[in-house]
Amino acid sequence: MMESPVKKAVSLYGGTVLGSGMPKICVPVVGDNADVFNNNLAAACSEVPDLIELRIDALSRRLSREALLSFLQNAVSIARKVCPVILTDRTTRDGGNGDPAVYPALISHLIDNGCETDLLDVEISAGEQDFARLLQAAKKHRIPVIASWHDFKGTPAAPVLAGIFDTMQTWHADVAKVAVMPQNAADVDCLINAAGAAGSRLSIPVIAISMGALGTRTRLECEYFGSCMTFASAGDASAPGQVSISAARNALLEFHNKINEKKG
Repeated sequence: MMESPVKKAVSLYGGTVLGSGMPKICVPVVGDNADVFNNNLAAACSEVPDLIELRIDALSRRLSREALLSFLQNAVSIARKVCPVILTDRTTRDGGNGDPAVYPALISHLIDNGCETDLLDVEISAGEQDFARLLQAAKKHRIPVIASWHDFKGTPAAPVLAGIFDTMQTWHADVAKVAVMPQNAADVDCLINAAGAAGSRLSIPVIAISMGALGTRTRLECEYFGSCMTFASAGDASAPGQVSISAARNALLEFHNKINEKKG
């Protein structure tokens, strides 16, 4: 009988651990200008989530690299007074606003010049070579990497999802994240089953999200199928189907208690 892999939880600043305990709540911060971004950052900090994701893709098209670096250093300093930080430049390739053509060079510049993030999101759609380049830059600064993949149009079949999760571990990511758009309830079940299987098969923590209203339960019942993090809003949502952080907290705790009752 095949043995289950030894799980590698990811320990972060302030004692937050991905892949251990209840799923963590991350609040993404977005904004197409500095004022909006800072207002959303203040709102996120006031909710004291487990993590804050700094989504810089709108700003990355408006600011020079040096201006963006200075802005980010201040934002990270503010956010880390509350919790660990994820740095994400979501490109148009994966449903964001960032420019894929400058993505690897921009992220490398930020990481190598003092943007002290606690986690770095890297899209596997960048390709193996650019992924490896960004992974190397992150590792040089001891920054764990979330490998991410998004499909805003549909949900691939289970074997395709399995292959995506497996690729993320093969490429040496620390966390594997997949987000898809369901067209029906069967798509939601497909993502849940694929994530559960990946969680049993892989040695790294898994994040799995079925977006939109149809997929809301994947954001709230994630402990059931082994997803280690959910994303919730404290203002402007960064993806379809995000619930408020208060709703996420209540649902995660309720589901956690139900799971423990069944174990007891």
